[in-house]
Amino acid sequence: MKIYYCRDLRQEKSLHSLAYLLLEEALKREYPGLAFDQPVSYGKKPMGKPYLVDYPEIFFNISHCPRCVACVLGTAEVGIDVERRFEWKNNLASRICHEAEWAELEHRPEAEKKDGLNLLWSWKESYMKMLGTGIRSDLRKVDFSGMLREALAEESRRCCRDKKKNFYYNLQTEEFTLVCCGREKLTGMIEVPHLL
Repeated sequence: MKIYYCRDLRQEKSLHSLAYLLLEEALKREYPGLAFDQPVSYGKKPMGKPYLVDYPEIFFNISHCPRCVACVLGTAEVGIDVERRFEWKNNLASRICHEAEWAELEHRPEAEKKDGLNLLWSWKESYMKMLGTGIRSDLRKVDFSGMLREALAEESRRCCRDKKKNFYYNLQTEEFTLVCCGREKLTGMIEVPHLL
C-alpha cells in the first residue's frame, strides 16, 4: 500500500474535492498504463465506502482535515484517517478509549496523553474505514492498548500491527495525525507539494 498526502491546500476547492484530486494524481502516478486521464467513475459499497467502478482490483481510501488531504492505494482493502491534532480531554477520551487504553494513558504526562489519544482516534477510524463500516460502532470496544504502549515507548515508531495482523502506519506532525491501515506493508509515503 502507498500513501499520498498534501499539506499545501488551496482554499478555492472543498477539502473533499482536494482529496479526490489527490487520489486521481496518485492513480495516474501509480498506474500510468490505465486510463486515469479520463474522468474516474466511482461507486459506493453497501455501507458507503467508495470504489473504482472500472478498476475494482485497486483499493483506495481518502481523508481530509483543514491541514492535510490524504489517500492510500492498495491491492486489498485499506483505510486512512488524517485529523487536525487535538488536546487531551477526559470526556473525549472516555468516548474513544477501551478501558485498557484508558489505563495505559491516564497516568502519563499530558504530551503523551495527547499523542496517544490522537493516535487512538486515527487508528480506530482508519481500521473501521478499512472494514468499510466507517464509525458506526462504539469505539471503546476496539482495544489497541498493546499498540499504544509500544508506540508511546518508542516515540519515533511509525509502524504497528494489531492482533489481527493489520499494519498501521503513523505520521504525527505539530498540525495533524495521519494513519493508514491495511493488510499489506507500506511501499511508500509521498508528500505531493501542491495540488492544482
